[in-house]
Amino acid sequence: MKKTIHLIKSWSEIDWDYWDNSLKNHLAIVSEKNKVIVGFSDMTTTGFLDRLFVHHDYQNQGIASQMLQYLELKTPAEQYSTYASITAKPFFERNGYKLVKENIAKLRGEAFLNYYMTKDGIVHVSDDESIKSLF
Repeated sequence: MKKTIHLIKSWSEIDWDYWDNSLKNHLAIVSEKNKVIVGFSDMTTTGFLDRLFVHHDYQNQGIASQMLQYLELKTPAEQYSTYASITAKPFFERNGYKLVKENIAKLRGEAFLNYYMTKDGIVHVSDDESIKSLF
């Protein structure tokens, strides 16, 4: 249990400089319900999904899938990729991502298992009507 608490603390400490710099070059989406922010995700221009968060009160409602589909539709890439946590791995598998390798990540002095996963890319969609249908 002590190890879990340290991992949660590592993840919850935000490096604001990293966030600011990365968001300048990423496509990002924020999901709202009833004027409440319930999710956030961002992807690089090369198809790497950097972050995907949904508030625990709003999970299992399709929000993460909608954000992921939006980013994939808006980002032309030959391949999409991400590092998925052990809890996110089944979500990515349901969305067509395949396990490439297990990885030991290090963050703020803590080590944890995650999974490098990829998905074949799609043709870029410029028709915003296709995207509107997601929401």
